[in-house]
Amino acid sequence: MVNLAVFGTGEMGSYVIREQANKADKVFVRSRKSPEEVRRLFPSVPNLVVAETDEAAMRYADFACFCLLTEVVEDVMRRALPYAKKGAIISGQTSVKEPEVNAFNAVTRKHPELGLQLVTIHTMCRPKVSNASEEILAIIPYNSSEEAVLRTRDFYGGLSRRIVMFANPEEHDKRVADTQANTSRTFLTTASAFADRGCFPGVNLSYNDPLDELKFALAMRAADQGVDVYKGIQFLNTLGRKIALGSAQTERDLFSLIVRGDYEGYMKKVLDAKEIVFGDMKSPILRESDLKQFGGVSSVKLNSHFSLINWVVECAELGLKPFEDMKKATTPMFSSLVALASYLFNTPGELEKAIIAPFGDPGMRADDLAFHDRYQLWANAVVYGNSAGYDALHKEMKDKLPPEVLRPAVEKSRLVTTVCREALRRELGIG
Repeated sequence: MVNLAVFGTGEMGSYVIREQANKADKVFVRSRKSPEEVRRLFPSVPNLVVAETDEAAMRYADFACFCLLTEVVEDVMRRALPYAKKGAIISGQTSVKEPEVNAFNAVTRKHPELGLQLVTIHTMCRPKVSNASEEILAIIPYNSSEEAVLRTRDFYGGLSRRIVMFANPEEHDKRVADTQANTSRTFLTTASAFADRGCFPGVNLSYNDPLDELKFALAMRAADQGVDVYKGIQFLNTLGRKIALGSAQTERDLFSLIVRGDYEGYMKKVLDAKEIVFGDMKSPILRESDLKQFGGVSSVKLNSHFSLINWVVECAELGLKPFEDMKKATTPMFSSLVALASYLFNTPGELEKAIIAPFGDPGMRADDLAFHDRYQLWANAVVYGNSAGYDALHKEMKDKLPPEVLRPAVEKSRLVTTVCREALRRELGIG
C-alpha cells in the first residue's frame, strides 16, 4: 500500500479522496476548510489524515494529487512540492496542464535531489452530474519514467473504465481546447440568450420541439455550474484563447450574412461547413425514437438553430475535427453537442428549414441577435483577459434564470447526455 496526498476538497478533490481511499494506507488531505469540517465531509474514510501544513501533507505521500482551481494550482504546487517525499509521483485534476508543468519545472530545477515525477490525470466530467467511471480518465506523462506511468495507471486506473493515454501535456491541452472551449461558450451563450429573451421551452411555445428541449437542458446544465468550471479552459489554456479569437470573428461573419439578408451566402457557408465536418454522413446520430423520449411538440415557428449552425461553421473554419477529438478528449457535453448538431445537419429537411428561418422572421432575427451579442461578450472577455467581465456575465445569466426553470432542465440533462452518448456508441462506436 502507499500514501496519498490530496490538495483540495471541492467536487473533484472529494471525488478522488472517496474513490482512492481504499488504495492507500493513509490519505493526507490539505484543505482551506477546518479540520473538523474536513472530517465531517468524509465519515467513511477512516484512514484520512487532515494535514494542517503543506509539509505535513507531502512528507510521506507516494502520490500527490492537486485538485484545485486552475488559476491557483501553480502557486500551490510551487509552495508544496519542495516538501515532497523523494521519488513521489505528482498529479493534478485540472483541465489545463500547462500551470502544473510550470510549477513542476520550477521546483525540480531547484530541487533535483527529490527525483519527483509528473504523471498527471484528468477526469473529463463532473462526478456530481455524470458517472465518472464511464467517462474518460486521461493519463498524461511529462518527462517521467515508464515505471512511473505504469504505477500511476495502476493507482488511479480504477477511476474509470475508459483510460486514454496522452503523449504529453501539450497534446492534452490542445484536445481539451478543441473539444471544450467552443462547447462551453456555445452553451453558456445559449443560456444567456434564453435568459435575456425569456424564451423557455415548455413556457414559451416559440421553442418547444424535442431538439430545443435537449439543447435547452444542456444550456441550463452549463449555466448551473460554478463560474470556475469552464474558466480555466478559456483563460489559462493558450489554445483556448486563440480559439476564442477565431470563433468571435467566425460568428460575427456568419451573423452579418443574416443582417445583410444574404441568404445565398449564408446557405453556402453552412453547406460548406456541413461537408467539411460531417463528410459523407447520410443519417443523423440521434434517431427519432431518441428525441421522442423528451416529448415536446412541433414548434409554432421555424427555428434557425443558430447556435448549432454557428458551432459547426466554427469547427469547419477553425480546422477543428470533432470526430477525431472525441476519441481522446470528449466530455458528456461535447458528445451531446456533436449528436445534436448531427441531427440538425443530417436529418432530411431540418437544415434547410433552419437556414431559411432567420431570413423570413424578424422575431427570429431578434432572438439570434441576443445570441450574437452574448456570444461576442463571452468571447471578448476571454480574448482580452477580462476575468471580472466574465464573472459579471455569469452572474447576470444566473440571476435571470428562475429556479423553477433551471432545476428541472438540469435534471433532464442527465438523460440527454446518456441518450446522446448511447447513440454515438450505437451509430459510430465512439463517444
